[in-house]
Amino acid sequence: YWLGKDYKKETKRPANYRVPTYVSNHGSGCDPFLMIVALFADVSFLAKIEVKSIPFIGSGVIAAEGLFCPRGGTPEAKENTV
Repeated sequence: YWLGKDYKKETKRPANYRVPTYVSNHGSGCDPFLMIVALFADVSFLAKIEVKSIPFIGSGVIAAEGLFCPRGGTPEAKENTV
């Protein structure tokens, strides 16, 4: 209902297309850029909210339709994790 009555006719992907999901942690600031180049795909990111204020990087995440999430929890709760 929410997608519209002809949403299947408007898709440009084959009917058997599956959207891959890659989950990764990075060790340096270059890793997200390397993923974009290596995967050669429509890549999006989930970044901590602080990244939004970094010039160019925050705009790049927004342009890639990425999401920002707060890193919640108190310092005490973070130290008591298993």
